[in-house]
Amino acid sequence: MRVPSWHHCSREPHPSVTGLSRIKPNGALYTAAYVGLNGAAVHTTPIAITVGRVPAVMTVWNQQHAVTGGRTAACDPAKGARSPYVPGCEAIFSDWLPAAKVTYTLSYADCTTQTFTGTTGSTGHLQHVFAVGYQPSLHATKGEDPSTAWISVVAISNDGTQATSACLRFTVVRKS
Repeated sequence: MRVPSWHHCSREPHPSVTGLSRIKPNGALYTAAYVGLNGAAVHTTPIAITVGRVPAVMTVWNQQHAVTGGRTAACDPAKGARSPYVPGCEAIFSDWLPAAKVTYTLSYADCTTQTFTGTTGSTGHLQHVFAVGYQPSLHATKGEDPSTAWISVVAISNDGTQATSACLRFTVVRKS
């Protein structure tokens, strides 16, 4: 897979932390320890945590791999992963740490972008539905750079720990 020169994402995942090694009580709060990319331990400031499974590595996925472009109307933000697909809309989902600030960016071949910033809930989940207004050129075929859109995600936890996702892509099909 060739990443086009207009796109800033790398092909490989590059999370800031690679795995949760332990969580220990600190009074009513908890301190989490992660293994950093350089192998050094990364400790959080005391935080309140959600009881249950909290992902140590951010997970990101999108609903559709081919979207009809040219949508001018807004998409329903309440649509979820199990909701019926709405033409011209692309839903992005992520799971990481609770209360993390997450930014989704969609980048298109004409150098336009769409950005959404939100905060994960108590379970670490966030989702957003974008209206894809981009239209590839008349002569673009599926899989060519002009019809490919890229999704990049950056998240920052309350203690400043940052995670980024590998870039996802989807194809934008010209509206007929």
